[in-house]
Amino acid sequence: MFKTNTTAFFSNRRQNAYGVEMLTQEKKKVDEWLEDLRDQVPYLSHVALKVHKLPRAYKATISINSVSATFYAVKQHEALLEAVRSAYVEVQQQILVWREQRFAGLVRKSVS
Repeated sequence: MFKTNTTAFFSNRRQNAYGVEMLTQEKKKVDEWLEDLRDQVPYLSHVALKVHKLPRAYKATISINSVSATFYAVKQHEALLEAVRSAYVEVQQQILVWREQRFAGLVRKSVS
């Protein structure tokens, strides 16, 4: 019988995700980043990614909304994954600042 390399076939497939066409392996990486953000944000937050293909670049927008905080980043880059990664990194920084401020109040209360 014929053997095919199904891993290579599926990793090179294109699919629509988050508003643009991307390779399966690109979508997998983007999904990992979004899952990482979901693990860091307040409970019941809504995490959304929208990607637009511009004439010479991709524009990635990540927005996270919750009762206690909102995080938002828009980044552009020629490469799809770099646009999403840049937005991911910026939102991560916003989450770190929010956490430091949120838990700093708890630490001050317990020390007093």
